[in-house]
Amino acid sequence: MGMPQNKEGVKQFFKMFRSAFPDLTMRATHILEDGDLLAARFEAHGTHTGDFMGVAPTGRSFTVSGFDLLRASDGRASEHWGAFDTVAMCQQLEIDPARLMPQSG
Repeated sequence: MGMPQNKEGVKQFFKMFRSAFPDLTMRATHILEDGDLLAARFEAHGTHTGDFMGVAPTGRSFTVSGFDLLRASDGRASEHWGAFDTVAMCQQLEIDPARLMPQSG
C-alpha cells in the first residue's frame, strides 16, 4: 500500500480505511494476555461509502474477523503481528481482491 511500517503508517492506514468505511466498527471477541504479549481476535464491520484503494464505493457492507498479537514494552506496543480476512471482505463487497494487491513490475 506504500505506507511506512511504523506508527505513522498505522495512522495513515486507519485514516484511509475510515474514509472508505466511515461507519467502521471493530469489536474484540477474545483477548488473551501472557506476560508481555497480548492477543485479540476481533470482528470488523463497515459499509463501503468512500473510495477504497482506487475502488469506487459499492454501498455494500462487510463483516469479517481478524487477529492481532502485540508485544508490550514500557507500557507501549513495541511489536505487532496481525491478520484480517481481506478476501472475505472483498467477496462481501463484490470487489476482485486482485484490485487491492500491489502490482509487481
